[in-house]
Amino acid sequence: MADLRRTSGLIAGAALSLGVAAAALWSTGHAWRQPARTEAENGYISALNAAMLDPQQARPAAPAALASPAARLAHRPLDRGALAQVALEATLVGKRDVARPIMQEVVRRDPRAKAGRIWLMADALRRDDLRAATGQIERLMAIDPAQSLAYFPILADIAKQRGGERLIAGILSRGPMWRTQFLGFLTTRGVVPELIFRLNTGPSGNTKVGGEPAQAALIQQFIARGDYDGAYVAWVNFLPPAALAKVTTVYDGGFAGLPGPQPFNWSFNDGDAASVGIDRGHGLHIEYSGAQTARLASQTVLLKPGSYRLDYTAQGTGELADGGAISWRLLCVPDNKPVLDLPITGLTDRTVGRAARFTVPVGCNAQLLSIDATLGTFPQSRSLTIAQVAINRGP
Repeated sequence: MADLRRTSGLIAGAALSLGVAAAALWSTGHAWRQPARTEAENGYISALNAAMLDPQQARPAAPAALASPAARLAHRPLDRGALAQVALEATLVGKRDVARPIMQEVVRRDPRAKAGRIWLMADALRRDDLRAATGQIERLMAIDPAQSLAYFPILADIAKQRGGERLIAGILSRGPMWRTQFLGFLTTRGVVPELIFRLNTGPSGNTKVGGEPAQAALIQQFIARGDYDGAYVAWVNFLPPAALAKVTTVYDGGFAGLPGPQPFNWSFNDGDAASVGIDRGHGLHIEYSGAQTARLASQTVLLKPGSYRLDYTAQGTGELADGGAISWRLLCVPDNKPVLDLPITGLTDRTVGRAARFTVPVGCNAQLLSIDATLGTFPQSRSLTIAQVAINRGP
């Protein structure tokens, strides 16, 4: 696979620092060694790692003070540093088949041998063995979580390969600590939202993997980059099948409490300014204190430039001149340019319908639809229930 061979080139960048740093781990289990010999061995293995991971690095010369691996193994048969040196030297002269079982033995003797696992990861990538490569990466990230970010580019490229998606989804389904961070990283790598969704759901198709907070966090990664279309595609993919048929211009316009994360679902500001919540079977119920200006409810919508009509039905009491206003508003995001400001007025205790036409200008491809309360000269509390709202294309 040409793409996977390109992926192996990432090792020279992302994994190179890991390999060089990993050489220090050879000394972890050998602190009793003489400092001079330990320093020479670690420095040489570090240089061998660098040359193995990056072909542009010159092959280092063995320090004169460092005994041969055979001599060291004669005295210490379990010396994994000597074994690693043999494997790395064999690698640099093209004898990977000789080096492979030696590095496997290094890892067998010490499952936390980071440099050994990096070698096996690089070798698996070069052999197009996705399963072995991802297995080594998963163990490496467990051994040293602080270095997890360095493996993200490799995992991202593996996910794009045939058969790689399922492997990465399998790792993510086990809930590693870096899971949400990695999904967010994918949004910066040109990965299509559909693939990110499938990785988020796991190989079994369980849409609850990670939970709604993780889904919202992933969607926010797209929005932070201004990719509202990508965010919306991800959001739609997070919806359960039963909710897909109910997706319209304004989601859950009947305020039934449909599932789905924000911002393309309703966000309600239920607090000191007002009591805001869904009254099942009736709609959105608002008890506004009149004490302060506040955004009571909102959701992001994606309207293409053109003419539209907002329709809503509501009932309510407490409206008073100069007592404050409750209005429908539509703002372009992220610059907050106003498109519609429609006061909710003339309500009675019987449900009435209202409508207003508006035009979305060119360049305004994402909007915030909200219900806002504005403090008046003579603050007045209000009670209202909005049964339904919809936005339709039209003159």
